[in-house]
Amino acid sequence: MVISVRFFFGATDDATRIKSIPTPAIAAITPVATPRGAGAQAGSILPPPTSPWTAQFTSTLNPGTNIVTTSLPVLDLNFTSAPFAGLPDNAWSVDAAAGFILNPGHYTFGILHDGELHVYVDNREVASDPDPATARTVDVAFDTKGGVSVIRIVATDNGGPFQLKFLSTDPKTLT
Repeated sequence: MVISVRFFFGATDDATRIKSIPTPAIAAITPVATPRGAGAQAGSILPPPTSPWTAQFTSTLNPGTNIVTTSLPVLDLNFTSAPFAGLPDNAWSVDAAAGFILNPGHYTFGILHDGELHVYVDNREVASDPDPATARTVDVAFDTKGGVSVIRIVATDNGGPFQLKFLSTDPKTLT
């Protein structure tokens, strides 16, 4: 069986990406967002994504404009100004997604960020955090019956430095 996953990043068809992934049926998940240090139940470390992260950078002043799409082997971004010419400093966002083939179970990961943050697993928001004064980590936990899960991270630069890093967490300590 082949599943087509559609990543929609902008206002036009030009900004739509379709990726076909051979896989068994996608299983339902039960997402849980957990603040760091809140005694979250430990879970399995996520395996590497099935392909590089697809990241799309766009202006928040004029959504759907100044779009730059790139492929990233790891999600680890750190900028003191706009990352590309044409994007306004302190008024841009990145929308990054990657697929993961998972066995049934409980999974955890962290995201270090300095910028407004929204995290989705299979199109369900599982965590969000406003733009912090300094970088901080948000832990995310979810259960799955197995199959392909798409993790999507949307972060916005609203002022000051921007940081976004996807972290695999130690299932014993969540650090």
